[in-house]
Amino acid sequence: MTIRKIKITAIIPIFAVLLLSSQAIASSLSGVVVSTKGEPVLGATVELSPRGLKMWTDEEGFFKFSKLNFSVSKISITRVGYKKRTHDLTEHEKRIGFVKLIVEPVPVTMEGVIVSEKRKPGELRRKQTPSIRELEGRQIAQIPGANQDLLRSLSYLPGIITRSDFSSQLYVRGGGPEQNLVLIDGIMISSPYRLGTFVSAFNPDLVENIQLLPGGFPAQYGNRLSSVLDIEYRNGKRDRYRLISNTSLINTSSAFEGPLFGENGGFVVSFRRTYYDLVLNQIADDDVAFPYFYDFQSKLDYDFSNKLRGEIHFSGATGGFKLLSEREEDDPESLDLNLRDESGDGLLSFTLGYRPVDNFDLRTQVARLHRNEEFIIDGDFELDVDISGRRNSLKQDAIYTSNNDKHRLLFGWEYHNTYADFSWELVADDSLNRDVPPGDQNIFMPKQDTFDYEGDEIFGGGYLSYEHRSWENV
Repeated sequence: MTIRKIKITAIIPIFAVLLLSSQAIASSLSGVVVSTKGEPVLGATVELSPRGLKMWTDEEGFFKFSKLNFSVSKISITRVGYKKRTHDLTEHEKRIGFVKLIVEPVPVTMEGVIVSEKRKPGELRRKQTPSIRELEGRQIAQIPGANQDLLRSLSYLPGIITRSDFSSQLYVRGGGPEQNLVLIDGIMISSPYRLGTFVSAFNPDLVENIQLLPGGFPAQYGNRLSSVLDIEYRNGKRDRYRLISNTSLINTSSAFEGPLFGENGGFVVSFRRTYYDLVLNQIADDDVAFPYFYDFQSKLDYDFSNKLRGEIHFSGATGGFKLLSEREEDDPESLDLNLRDESGDGLLSFTLGYRPVDNFDLRTQVARLHRNEEFIIDGDFELDVDISGRRNSLKQDAIYTSNNDKHRLLFGWEYHNTYADFSWELVADDSLNRDVPPGDQNIFMPKQDTFDYEGDEIFGGGYLSYEHRSWENV
C-alpha cells in the first residue's frame, strides 16, 4: 500500500504542470506582414488591442513587440495602398507569440486636381517651346565657376559660350553678341555689361526668372538673328522687410526689400560695388587705379485695383580706371601719357498693366536709357573721346485668350528713338609731328585731327500672333 501512494503523488504534479503550460501566454509578440502575392509589406502600421501599442514593419515586413505585460486580443494592420485588416489572435498564436498576416492591395483614389493660371494685370504669358533654356535667380549662385554672374552662368547651357574667361559676351550657336536681344522686364538693353565686358550688368539678387530662346522665338521679339535673353526682375516682399548681402570674387552687393504703402505694393533696391580695387589701389603705385564700377538698381510695383497695376524700374551705374606712364630718363623714346576712362549709364521705365476683362490684358511701357563715356589721354599727345547716347521707347502689348483657352491672340507695337553723339579730338606734340626720314620715324606717329558726329534714328514696328490649341494637353 505504501508503494502505491508514492506513485499517485508523483503523477499529480506532472499533470498540473502540463495543464498550466497549456494556458501560458508568450511575453512577446512578433510576426510578418505580406501581400496576397507573398511580397513583404514595408512601412505597415501594426497596432495592438486593447492598449493601442504601435510600430512599423521593416523591409522584410517583420515586426516585434517585446516584454508585453498584458494579454493581446486583436491586431490591426494599416498601410496606404492596402486594405485595412483587423485580426483576432487565436490561442495558439498567443501561446507561440508569432502571427503571419496577409493584406490585400487596393487602388488609391483621390479627387481630381485642377491647375489654373493666374496672371497679374498686363503680364503676358510666354509661349513655351522645347528649345527654351530657363534659370531661376537663386540658381546663379549655385553654378560653379560662374562667380554669381548671370551671363557667365548661361555659358554652362548647351550651345552657348562666352568670348573668353575675361568676357561675359555670349555667343549663341555661333552668332555674335550684337545679334542677341537682351530684355529686362520687357525693356531692351543695349549694353548689358560692366567693366567693359568682364561683368554682366544684372544683379542676381534681383533676378526672378531667366529665359533664353536660342531660336524660333515669337514675333513680339522682333527680328534678332541669334537669340533672345528675357530677364524678369522679382517684386519686393509685401509682408515683411528683408536685407540680403552677397560677396563674389569681383564685387559685393546688398539688397533691401519690403512693402510699399501697405500690402498692395512692394519695393526692392540693390547696390553693388567692386572691392578688389579698394585693396589693390593701396598696394600699387599711385600711377595706377584699377578698374571699378558701382551700380544701383530698383523696382517698385503697386496694385491700384484688381484691374490696374503699375511698375517703376530705375537703375544707374558708373565705372572707370586710370593709368599714368611717365617717360624714363634712360629711354627718350618712351611716352609720357596719362590715361583716364569714365563711363556711366542709367535706366528709367514705367509700366502700366490693365485688365478690363478676365481674358484680355493690356500692357503699356515707357522707358528711357542713356549712356555716356569719356576717354582722355594727356601727355606727349592729347586725345579726348566723348560718347553719349540715349533711347526713348514706347511699347504696347495686348493679349486676348478665349474662354475655353483654345484661342490666343497676341498683338502690339513699339517705337524707339535713338540719339547718339560721338566726338574725338587728337592733338599731337610737335616732336611727334616733325618731318623725319621713314626709317627714323617713331612707331607711334599720331596726326592732329578732330571728328564729330551727331544723329538720331527712329525705329518702329508691330506684330500679330495667333495660337490655336487643338487638344486639351497641348
